[in-house]
Amino acid sequence: MAHSNINERRIEVSRALENGSLCGKLRQEIAKKFECSVGAIYYDVLELTRAGGEVSIYPSAAVRAQIHERDRGFCQYCGTSAAVLIAEHVIPMSMFGHARPYNLVSACDSCNRRKGSRVWVPRNFDLLYAENPEWGEKILSLQVRDLR
Repeated sequence: MAHSNINERRIEVSRALENGSLCGKLRQEIAKKFECSVGAIYYDVLELTRAGGEVSIYPSAAVRAQIHERDRGFCQYCGTSAAVLIAEHVIPMSMFGHARPYNLVSACDSCNRRKGSRVWVPRNFDLLYAENPEWGEKILSLQVRDLR
């Protein structure tokens, strides 16, 4: 049975996703506020971010092509030219990073595997930051300060 306040809850979850963060503590706070389980919040996230939704964590083929064209065939982490590049989330999907052009960069398989669920500042950060300054500030606050 659906909660009577499901629409209000999804609006709040959607706002948190738009702000780029839905950490565990915030998920718990929303669940408590709307008297539901944290699992219900996860379900809302899945519904709101499924492929083809308004806010998606999955890049479409057109978006992937746009990213690879913008990045001109170079990995935006190590700078190498690779035959096969991946449209990599700067803010990872596990942190509910969206499949928007400013959150996607071309990455080689090696960097993609090493990066994992961490945030690395890409080489084209200045370009991406100019497109979306709020996102840029988020990246700088989340970045991993280790040697790649």
